[in-house]
Amino acid sequence: MFLGEEKRKTKNLRTSKLGKKHTIIRTKTYYKFKCDSCNVLFERERGAVAVKRISNYYKHVCNKCNQKKFAQAQGVKQRKLLDMDVSSTRPIGEL
Repeated sequence: MFLGEEKRKTKNLRTSKLGKKHTIIRTKTYYKFKCDSCNVLFERERGAVAVKRISNYYKHVCNKCNQKKFAQAQGVKQRKLLDMDVSSTRPIGEL
């Protein structure tokens, strides 16, 4: 689950060719996610995530979980949902 973004500033000291020291300020953007498998909070840099995946329409899994196993389980749930009869009285959440 996508929770939001956070910007962090870092300061570095750089020496020029002439020996002068300059302070360089860099701003990095991090996206915060909640793992849909184990509910752990994790974050990734902006460049590591595709722009279209920054929504709650997509599932997000942390590095500790097995992504392929999670994806297979989601496919089974979706197949059960699509195979359910229209006149069924079972709620969708009871799969």
